[in-house]
Amino acid sequence: MPARPRTAGRTNRRRLKSGVSSEDTQTPSPNTRLGPLVERGGRAAVETSQTRFPEPFAIGSCPQPGDLTCRTFQSTDPVGNFQRSVPTHRGCTCAPIHGVRQRFPVLAILLIWVVPAIAACSNPSASADLAAPAEPVSGNPVVFADLNWQSALIQNRVAQYLVEKGYGQPTDVVFGATLPLFQGLRNGDVDVMLEIWLSNLPEAWDAAIEAEEVVLVGKTLVGDWQSAFVIPAYLQEQYPDLDSIEDLKDEKFKALFTTAESGNKARLVSCMIGWACESANAQQIASYGLEGHVYIVNPGDGAAANADLYGAYERGEPWLGYQWGTNEPALVLDLVRLEEPPYTEECWATTKACAYVDSDIRIAVHPPMLERAPEVVDMLRNFNIDIALFKDIARWARANEGSTERDAALWFLQARPEIWNQWVTPEAAAKIQAALDAGEAADGWPNQ
Repeated sequence: MPARPRTAGRTNRRRLKSGVSSEDTQTPSPNTRLGPLVERGGRAAVETSQTRFPEPFAIGSCPQPGDLTCRTFQSTDPVGNFQRSVPTHRGCTCAPIHGVRQRFPVLAILLIWVVPAIAACSNPSASADLAAPAEPVSGNPVVFADLNWQSALIQNRVAQYLVEKGYGQPTDVVFGATLPLFQGLRNGDVDVMLEIWLSNLPEAWDAAIEAEEVVLVGKTLVGDWQSAFVIPAYLQEQYPDLDSIEDLKDEKFKALFTTAESGNKARLVSCMIGWACESANAQQIASYGLEGHVYIVNPGDGAAANADLYGAYERGEPWLGYQWGTNEPALVLDLVRLEEPPYTEECWATTKACAYVDSDIRIAVHPPMLERAPEVVDMLRNFNIDIALFKDIARWARANEGSTERDAALWFLQARPEIWNQWVTPEAAAKIQAALDAGEAADGWPNQ
């Protein structure tokens, strides 16, 4: 792990015009215990026994005794699925905190202004010094959409470092969910959004492009996917003929996934309650004729879903369920997708008896960025952390327990200069490398 850099002391929090502000996030162990099963519409729902959420679903839940400033907001996961309301609490001081800008006490703010003023009054030369403050790095910061999952947070930390250290532009972040942050990009509250999952907001994207409110500059995470029919690779090695969804109708293979709760049906850990993929997966299962063969379990949240897969994998047991390419288990475990009929637009618009379409993840900026920071936009046009590269980053992060998105970004920048050197100018590359050698952090990184 690289030496932890000096941390910046910026603590302000930004708020979108829509009223959405940055929220605290916390990352529990992937081995979060599952809570009791809850019956929902004839299917089982797994509730987590903890109130904390891991990336990429981390939204933050840190209640304080007597805290009455609790409110809720809606969130989406990276594949555009709708997540239930989650209580969030202002004034949280729980650690670790991801994507958080803690507040200065009022007294500290007063001291920042009062103490230098008193010193200036007693020292005329100090007054002269105060009259000539250091020139700022640049004007307003470049504001990034800090989407609430791991890949988006790590990519932001990388991009922020390149922008600050290579091009002298300050940066900031607004933490939140896909839809409000995309609206913030359209409004100009946000300057850069690195993960726009196009298939999940096509109407909003088309409207923004038509209104010239956003500009497409590139793509990232090329090769991402999602599927409701994922199994561990070791299981397919044991049973090579288990390679298709049709095999789940075979009693021999179905028996591998049966449990006390599922009876004579294969237990399938599907999408989280309230997300769009919950209904999409259910429709797929019905259209494939699997309702009589599969028992659907819908986890209460991402912590429960990930813990269920990690637990089975560590024990070497069979597991069947929903995953996508940039979810942490899919990045660090060896998993296999069962074969499905290929995706077509007609199929997905009607029966959904076909595979999900591969994800189209785009990078966009607010139009004034083209003139305000053309070199930054040029860098973003070259920016691309593909799935293979991000898998290396995620595996490093998991192997280094307690590491943050900042640590993962620094590891990538230090370990793979041949990658990011292709995104920036030679002059910027030299400045970035010098900052890395000096152990510097990006000033706009949120406190963690």
